[in-house]
Amino acid sequence: MKLQLIGHWSKPLAADKHNSLIIQAVKRFDGCCAYCAVKMPMTVTHPHGGLSVCLKDNEVPLELDNLLPLCAFCVNFNDINNLKGSGSFVELPWITQSDLTNILRVIYCVQTSSDPFVKSSYIYQGSSAILEELGRAPKQWDDFYFDGSVEKVIEAYDSAFGFFDKRSSSEVLYVDRLRFFFLPDKFKAAIDFWRPTIEAQIIKGFGQ
Repeated sequence: MKLQLIGHWSKPLAADKHNSLIIQAVKRFDGCCAYCAVKMPMTVTHPHGGLSVCLKDNEVPLELDNLLPLCAFCVNFNDINNLKGSGSFVELPWITQSDLTNILRVIYCVQTSSDPFVKSSYIYQGSSAILEELGRAPKQWDDFYFDGSVEKVIEAYDSAFGFFDKRSSSEVLYVDRLRFFFLPDKFKAAIDFWRPTIEAQIIKGFGQ
């Protein structure tokens, strides 16, 4: 399936077999996810900075130059089927997938924070409203029996039904207006890892 937000990388390398190469790849990208650019610390308990490392394509040899570190969200973007049960698609053409992913990461971290300063921040107070607005489905979807689920996107894409934006003379594919809205349920361990860094950034940003 040719969706702009879907990559071609492999499944993650096994840490017990390729630990040294994985650490090299993470350091080569300065600890950042190659898709959304999030950066988390490399610690004793998380020597890979919470990142998985994949081959950028299944057809390339296992070499450092061919490796991509990816966060717990973005690693799933190598196959649309990997997104099943992780959320749904939303129509947000004005934002990149990377930016949406990072907004969701911050919101899920602050919503599960127990830090009193974080819970008193505007980010925390506005988080539910932001989620509701970002996740709002267009009313027109009902006319096409479309709900944004991964299964419906696959079905619609295979039939090409409802996926052309007729308002544009160049007939831009409607599917490229979609972004994936991750839900937190399957990513609790990752959110627990990200939260201290997000909390520290918020507290520093507000001058405490």
